[in-house]
Amino acid sequence: MLDMETEVKTLTDTINASIAWSPGFPQDFTELTEAQGIGCWKVRSNGVGVRTSSNREWSSNVSVEIQVWAATAELRLAYKQAVDSVFGTLFKRSTAGGDFEDTLVTQATAYRSVLDYDAKVRSDYSIIG
Repeated sequence: MLDMETEVKTLTDTINASIAWSPGFPQDFTELTEAQGIGCWKVRSNGVGVRTSSNREWSSNVSVEIQVWAATAELRLAYKQAVDSVFGTLFKRSTAGGDFEDTLVTQATAYRSVLDYDAKVRSDYSIIG
């Protein structure tokens, strides 16, 4: 099993959008404004794919879930495109996920997208496909 948590965090840091990121589900939505979205990520699976004859891990099957919340449906689309411009070039996007409207504790509506990505990753963290 590879340490994908660090790799995914590095990738989210390169997304060119005003999104406050956190690993796991966000605990606070007060930062959700017209100027900034909220995003979270988690590595859903990180199973052993192939081992070498010396039992050294050579690759791992990885599945990553990204969620983004926006103040408007238009911003949600922009955030999805920004996420996909980074993750979509490295991972295969799954058909799972979707777009949702959530009512926050403050009764405000948040526009959320769930994006799922899969890949086979080598032990040097390069993507096989």
